[in-house]
Amino acid sequence: DPALQGFVQRYDSPEQLRALVDAAIADGVRLMDYTFGEFGDDPLSQTTTAFSYMWTNAARLDMSGFDLGVRYPFRRNDHFFDIGLDASYIHTTETRLNQTAPPYDVVGTFGNPPKWRARGSFSWTYLDLSTSLNVNFSDAYTDTTGLVERPVRAYTTVDLVTRYAFAPEARGLLDGLSLSLNVVNLFDEQPPYITSSGRG
Repeated sequence: DPALQGFVQRYDSPEQLRALVDAAIADGVRLMDYTFGEFGDDPLSQTTTAFSYMWTNAARLDMSGFDLGVRYPFRRNDHFFDIGLDASYIHTTETRLNQTAPPYDVVGTFGNPPKWRARGSFSWTYLDLSTSLNVNFSDAYTDTTGLVERPVRAYTTVDLVTRYAFAPEARGLLDGLSLSLNVVNLFDEQPPYITSSGRG
């Protein structure tokens, strides 16, 4: 694979590679042979190529898109309202194994951000009572973990937050106390099914 050549080291002779292996063993590195005798009792006597399988920060990720944030607060007598929208659109998420490898776009696939995500909000405050309703949207994407690619539907949930703050005139135990009720996924929307690793 041309994209992996940066991790491959070729040596002029098996002896050259064996010297490096022996030095690593002397430093306490354990040598494990997974050839199971297919290359004889001493596979290093025929080895001239090594593949680096260590963790390395070689990959590259380039992302393009835009974020949008809109707020509109307004008042009607003693009632305060706030309407908002936060959204992000990702056009491409190009990743590559290393600097020389060809890029491929993974946006909208399993384990990567979907093209669209958004959160709309509406809040109302009257005296010591405040309530906010939030709608969360995550775009559809493609499950690429199986032998056949499968579509994964979009996912929308609604959250509700209600809060009552006791007036500063409150005394005793109520001084500075506030009570809140938070309901996540108000309508119990079930998440989309994904077949990743067979666990669903």
